[in-house]
Amino acid sequence: MPGVLKNPSRSAVSALVLFCFAVFVPGSTAWGDGEKGPQPNKPRFELAGQVVKDNRMGLIWPVNGSMTKETFSWNGAFEYIGVLNKERFAGSSRWRLPTKEEFQSLIEYARSLGYDGSGPERTIAAGLRTVGFSHIGEAEYWSSTTSLYNAADAWFVSMTSGSSGTGDKDLYLAVWPVRSGH
Repeated sequence: MPGVLKNPSRSAVSALVLFCFAVFVPGSTAWGDGEKGPQPNKPRFELAGQVVKDNRMGLIWPVNGSMTKETFSWNGAFEYIGVLNKERFAGSSRWRLPTKEEFQSLIEYARSLGYDGSGPERTIAAGLRTVGFSHIGEAEYWSSTTSLYNAADAWFVSMTSGSSGTGDKDLYLAVWPVRSGH
């Protein structure tokens, strides 16, 4: 048969596999939506009404990091976000509790600006305020990430120091929802 390789060499197969991986890797423009990763000529964060879009992570955060003065248990945090979704806060019903890694991305950004939690003027919250966020509590916020070692615990992050840890899901902590921007 013309055009069909019989017994292709290992190098030909390796080259084909490498080509397919390079072209169709998830997140690339050939496979994914092309929105992930840094966007040329776009700032990391863009303020848009009640929300801030994180162009690097493809996430949308409420501008107000303390939408309520209340604190919640971990399960209560999900209930609160359910209310936000029912009310279609900022026109969306896709709000959720952020993962520990999503919070860590914000913390790393604040640290890159020199806000390392070493004093009242150097908190992570203060650093995030410089890019357009407001009312971020100098507090611990729940993440959606459950502890691998104890299902009764979940991860939280400190917007003061940037540290993270696990705590009993019955603790009452702050909530700052997020949603995907795609």
